Amino acid sequence: MYPKAYMNADNPGDVNFMEPDRFRPGNILYSNRDTLKSLDPDRWAPHSIAGRDRKSGYQEGKGFNARFNFMTSFYQFNTTIVVIADTSNDCVRTVNRITNTTSWLSGKCADPLGFGSVDGSFYSAGFSGPYYFVKLPGFVSDGHEQLAFTDYSSIRIMDFTAETVSTMVEEDVIERPRVLTLSPDNSSLYFSFFNGIGQLEFATYRRTILSQGYRHGTPVDGPLSSAVFGGDINAMAFLGEKVLIVSDQENNIIRVIDLVDRQVSSICQHPTLDADSICPFGKVRSGDITKCLTCVPQSFYIMREENKILLGGIGALGYIKTTGQVFSCFCGTFKYSIYSWLV
Repeated sequence: MYPKAYMNADNPGDVNFMEPDRFRPGNILYSNRDTLKSLDPDRWAPHSIAGRDRKSGYQEGKGFNARFNFMTSFYQFNTTIVVIADTSNDCVRTVNRITNTTSWLSGKCADPLGFGSVDGSFYSAGFSGPYYFVKLPGFVSDGHEQLAFTDYSSIRIMDFTAETVSTMVEEDVIERPRVLTLSPDNSSLYFSFFNGIGQLEFATYRRTILSQGYRHGTPVDGPLSSAVFGGDINAMAFLGEKVLIVSDQENNIIRVIDLVDRQVSSICQHPTLDADSICPFGKVRSGDITKCLTCVPQSFYIMREENKILLGGIGALGYIKTTGQVFSCFCGTFKYSIYSWLV
């Protein structure tokens, strides 16, 4: 259980992407739209590294002087350098953790004439809303340091060894790709897009659409082929070898996908909470798991050794603890409840 400090915490802001902080072990590094932050979980003390809350734009500089425009995901290249997807500026940038200095890396940042997905060197490449990074395994990248990433029209690759950008999956295959995640055995890349979830097998580069036809509205569980999700899937992670969790932001719930049985179920869903309701901060529910509440879940990180799922949302950062089939849900400053979890 979190210490009492979590119960009286300051709002961490929107948590678009997060993972353990390599520069400050024990902390959580996360992106907050216009700011890169590190959180000390023992004191629940968010610390801004680069950018300023609610101050969007484009500017290189140090600390608060830097400006981002909808920072989505990032990749910690090493303990010092963080690679940032500056989505609405249509470029990729870096943050040096030692100096807290932000620098251009690739793309035409905030340039109205530079919009568009163009392959080439880091210097000449163009981006169209770079969104989500994942590191490719060595057997796929021929030993190069490569990141797969999504932009508005395709899945692409940044090769840090050759300093080039290339296209992995063309736009005619998928529409508006969002989130990437590797299968636990690194054999496949799973991706979400505007109206579905797909799989790319590295051995054959075969692409399979697992589910298609997402539409706004009341969530419907059941067969993966006919399940209804609300809007884009902006978070996706593997719980086990064949079990995915995905966000359903529009409906304020978390969906669980069994890839063996091809079935979808929901957790952290309250039957009286619809898509237009105000996020339920401060309310404590007891009972079965269907009464757990979340607030626009939009990022996950699986901490397997600690049996935890970090959960980020709008003004919320907490965890789901899965030890002994016990579900402990803390979001933002409020403890929701403890339930039996049979996933």
